[in-house]
Amino acid sequence: MQPPPISHEMKPTPAIIDTTTNVAATPLARSKKVYPAASQQKEEAHNKSACIQHSCVTKITEASKFFHNQAKFEYIHIPCLQHRTRQEIRQLFRSLKINTSRVLNISYPGRNIISILVHQHYLLPQINAMLQEANIPTLTNFDPIHPENLKNFKYEKCSLPERSTISKQCHRQRSRFFNSKGWIDQSDFDHIMSSPRQL
Repeated sequence: MQPPPISHEMKPTPAIIDTTTNVAATPLARSKKVYPAASQQKEEAHNKSACIQHSCVTKITEASKFFHNQAKFEYIHIPCLQHRTRQEIRQLFRSLKINTSRVLNISYPGRNIISILVHQHYLLPQINAMLQEANIPTLTNFDPIHPENLKNFKYEKCSLPERSTISKQCHRQRSRFFNSKGWIDQSDFDHIMSSPRQL
């Protein structure tokens, strides 16, 4: 007896490929991890070492500045036409683009002479350049201790030796004030007080 004929021909079903699937996400399709070349690794290690070294040098520099000697300050003597308040003088300096927050002191050591106390390395070259650009002269040979610069009217009748003594006393008084403010260190103060010109 023969088997019954097959009414429907069984054909293999073709495989359906989903093109929307991310091929890179399948385990077989993952690409191999790419490692940097030896030269690149060496360069990165060198850059990292340089950054660490620069950071260490910066910290050492900042720490060493703390233990250095105190910063030096210096007076700039400028002739003027008339006496003005310190606030007015600072306003005039601001009009010249001078950073007045760095001007520690403004005084009149002589008639028609203004003296400003500034940082020797930070602001001194900058102010000198600005004054020169504005055609403002400075007095490089001014001596505040000289008796001729003692212009107070109550000392007019004093003799020359007396005026010289009074000028030195005024200079010592200013030195004590600056030392109390920390603008000059103790060694500079001792040098000023022991100078033959102060005796």
